[in-house]
Amino acid sequence: MLALNTPISSRWMPNMKFQLSIRRNRFVVAAALLAGVAWGREGDLKPVVSPDMAVRLSVEEAAKGRPCRFQGVVIHASALRPRTWVVSGEDVLRGGIVVHGEGDGCFGPFEVGDVVFVDGVTKVEGTFPAVSARHIEKRGTLSINTDIYRKYYDFRKGYLHGRTMRLKGTVRDVSHSDGVSVITLRVDRQLARLIVPGRVNAKSSIGRQVRAVGCVFNRYSSDGAFMEGVLELEGSENLMFLDPDPIPDWVLPIVGALAAVLGLWCFALVIRAKRERHAQAAVAAERRRMAADLHDTIEQHLAGARMLLTGALSVPGIPPQVVRAMEAAGGILANAKIQTRDAVLNLRADESLEKSPDDAMREIAYGIEKTGAAKVRTNLGSLPERLPSGVFQDIVAIVREATTNAIKHGKAKTIAIVADGKEDGFILRVLNDGEKFDASAALGPETGHFGLSGMRERALRSHLDLSFVSDDKWCGVRIGMRDFSRKERKDRKEKRSGR
Repeated sequence: MLALNTPISSRWMPNMKFQLSIRRNRFVVAAALLAGVAWGREGDLKPVVSPDMAVRLSVEEAAKGRPCRFQGVVIHASALRPRTWVVSGEDVLRGGIVVHGEGDGCFGPFEVGDVVFVDGVTKVEGTFPAVSARHIEKRGTLSINTDIYRKYYDFRKGYLHGRTMRLKGTVRDVSHSDGVSVITLRVDRQLARLIVPGRVNAKSSIGRQVRAVGCVFNRYSSDGAFMEGVLELEGSENLMFLDPDPIPDWVLPIVGALAAVLGLWCFALVIRAKRERHAQAAVAAERRRMAADLHDTIEQHLAGARMLLTGALSVPGIPPQVVRAMEAAGGILANAKIQTRDAVLNLRADESLEKSPDDAMREIAYGIEKTGAAKVRTNLGSLPERLPSGVFQDIVAIVREATTNAIKHGKAKTIAIVADGKEDGFILRVLNDGEKFDASAALGPETGHFGLSGMRERALRSHLDLSFVSDDKWCGVRIGMRDFSRKERKDRKEKRSGR
């Protein structure tokens, strides 16, 4: 880099030897001073100094208008103030001195990195010295880095006049005046002002994160008091947006409304699911209570009544017709006890009802095979994953009753539970290889047999198609369920309302 503290002899005299003899020869010293006066014609001039020395002048010394000459590098070229530059020494980190080109030889243009020789007079700007230049000469170019990070506290206190710095903050406001944009930034919960040449779009800038690199210029009141520091940018390229373009204004209300609707819908789903869980828990608790009552009261009373009848039959001298009636009553009590036990099992089958239909059928098959009463084969691939709880409960009860009848009355050795899928539902068959029976001639409730009548009632309640099938090898129960589509349900509803 070019020397900034160049000796006076190298500027004023072409012969370097004068510098070496200046202390030893009074004649030479006098000749040098006379030559300086004749060349400068300003009177008592100071030697060539560095910009750092000019910056260190006190306000009183700078206010006297002392002539000065120095060489430095331009670290900021104002795009807003005509013929205003900031010139620094070798160490650009220490900042520079503001130079105002007021003479005829100060037109430039000078850019950042230009090495210039300044000839002028000191002046005061607020509490900092400045230079009013009469002549500026370009003497070279350097590559420098002026993107310096400085403390925001010093910026707010006015200590950074004539220094470059970097600010990062959020745009709060943008205004335009005389071809420039004035931006208000929020930095560390404080406000800072930027001045950018050109026009910055306010609508797309407010609320965005930016980083600005520029030079600090202080503003003072008429009495010289510090008012604020302003970061002046050389161009819009020194204002960098750190976040993507903001979302259009019309999008946020729509997104907010959709989010509110979605939130209400999710809240309604949560409330509904909570109510269903409470209802299911209440139903399960009631089922367990009913099962306990049946087991502890009715089933025990039935067993006791049958024991009394059995004991009464051992009394001698009972007429034959009374014996037959008592034996029939004992059979009814025995069958009632079995039906009550099955009802208790159904009421306590909450765990089975929480499973899928496929798993529930396999659990019934496993229970039968575990007792060794019969072998069970299953083919359940066509069953749906879920069924309404009431329908599912009735289907499980019908299947249990059908398998119990097959083992107890039909003496079956093999039972098959087969599901066939249809476009609008499914068919479930519970078949066995036991003795054939005629459903129309089967014993009914009048004789104490409630199995078939209970199956029909459950099928009617859940809208199931229940029938009894029989061929040369198999016999059993056929359960059909139709899953009406929305269109079919709507058509049926309109048809009923038209009637």
